[in-house]
Amino acid sequence: MLKKRYDGAECCDQDDLESIKSLLIGRRVVDVHESGYLTLDSGTVLEVEPNRGCICGAGDYWIDHLEGVNNAITDVELDCTYEDHEDYDTAYRIYVYANGMRHELLRVVGSDGNGYYGTGYELVVRVRGKEEG
Repeated sequence: MLKKRYDGAECCDQDDLESIKSLLIGRRVVDVHESGYLTLDSGTVLEVEPNRGCICGAGDYWIDHLEGVNNAITDVELDCTYEDHEDYDTAYRIYVYANGMRHELLRVVGSDGNGYYGTGYELVVRVRGKEEG
């Protein structure tokens, strides 16, 4: 279930499969902006906000991959893996199924560091226009 943020916007985090499914299933991702926005065919914009941690780097995450999907999304999977990479050790992914194929829609990477400064990302929901579909 989407929750309200401090600024009144609705959002969900990297662990909320049901909310992410409710946002994506039946939709197409028609526009991807490298600064972290995914626009759905309904006019809804999903802003990906990676966690911002401490100045020391603990809890810092960033967007590593965004992809559009030109067919209706039929299912969603979330994944969190711990990886041995020189720049990060944790990767959060959203996989979607469309047209019978699995697509990596989103990858956010970073490191929890000491664990005190948060993890992952939020999807912030913004409605810029509305069309039936």
